[in-house]
Amino acid sequence: MASGTPTTKPEEAQAPPARDPWWRQWLEPAVAVAMVTALVIALVTVGVAGFQSLKSDIRDAETRLSQQMDGVKLDLKADNRILSDKLDRVLESLLASKS
Repeated sequence: MASGTPTTKPEEAQAPPARDPWWRQWLEPAVAVAMVTALVIALVTVGVAGFQSLKSDIRDAETRLSQQMDGVKLDLKADNRILSDKLDRVLESLLASKS
């Protein structure tokens, strides 16, 4: 061997370069931006779907409440009519007894 010339083993000269671990690719800016964007879109989609469902539930509750209120109004009108008729009869009987 000549002095001053480095000696290399054939195995070292042909060794492939070390690769990064598989998870390191997720830290690259382009991949990270894409992942964050996908997560934000998914969260917004779920939020909108949940809001639509909630809005539908509120409308259904309002409709049921309105129907119940209409039923109560009709009951009150009927009760008022019955009471009015009874009061008319009481007044008529009082007037008839005084004359």
